[in-house]
Amino acid sequence: MEKDEKELIINTLNGNLKDFSVLIKRYQEVVNGLALTIVKDPFIAEDISQETFIRAFNNLSKLKNPASFSTWLKKITVNTSKMWLRKQKKERDLFSEEICSETKGGISELESVDVKFEKRDFYKNIIRILNSLSIKTRIPVTLCYIDNIPYREAGRFLGISENTLRKRLHDGKKKLQREIVKMSKNMLEEYRLPKNFAEKCICGCKRSKLMRKEVKNMEKKDCGCGCGGTPLKNKESKESKKESRKENKK
Repeated sequence: MEKDEKELIINTLNGNLKDFSVLIKRYQEVVNGLALTIVKDPFIAEDISQETFIRAFNNLSKLKNPASFSTWLKKITVNTSKMWLRKQKKERDLFSEEICSETKGGISELESVDVKFEKRDFYKNIIRILNSLSIKTRIPVTLCYIDNIPYREAGRFLGISENTLRKRLHDGKKKLQREIVKMSKNMLEEYRLPKNFAEKCICGCKRSKLMRKEVKNMEKKDCGCGCGGTPLKNKESKESKKESRKENKK
C-alpha cells in the first residue's frame, strides 16, 4: 500500500530520505514537464527540476498543509524556472553588449542562425511525414494545405471531383495527425529524465546547507552521480547529458 503524502512529508522531516525519494519519483515527470514548457530546453529543464526538489526539501518544514504539496511544488518549479530566465536574460544582454561592437547585428545574428537550424530540422520532419503518405493522398495535401490552392481548382487540376478531393484530404489529415503524434512521442521520449534522477536529487539534498548540519559524516568529495550539489551551475554539456540518458535507459 502506498504511503500518503502527509506521511511521506513527516518521515522526510524526521530524516527519512527514502520517503522523499518516493515524492521525487511521484512528481518528477510533471515538474520536468512544467519546467520544459517555461524554459523550452530539455537539458535546462532537468537542472531546474533537480533544483526544485532540493529547494522543496530545504523548505519542507515551512509547508503548513501537506495536502497542498503538489500546488506548493508547482510554485517552486515556476519560480525556479523564471529565476533562470531572468538570469539568462541578464547574461544575454551582457553578452550582446560585448559583441555588438564586433558584429553588425549583435546577438540577433547568432540567434537567427539557431532559428534557421531549428526550422530546417522541423521542415525535414514534415517532409518525412508527407512522404509517408501515398501519392494519391500526398498530392492533394500538398496542393491544398501547403500551396493553399482552392479545393475546386485543385480537383480540376487533378481530374477528380471536389468530394473525392475532400475525402483524400480527410484521410491524409488523419494520417498526418497520427504521424505527428508518433514523432512527438519519440522526441519527448529522448528527453525523458534519466533513471537515476531521484538519486541525483537526494545527493543534492544531502549536500544542501540544511542537510549538512544533520549529516556530519557526509563525504564532501564528488559522489559521482552527477548531482554536483548545485544543479543550475552544472557545466555538463548537452552532449554528455544526452549520452548519460541513453546509458540510463539501457
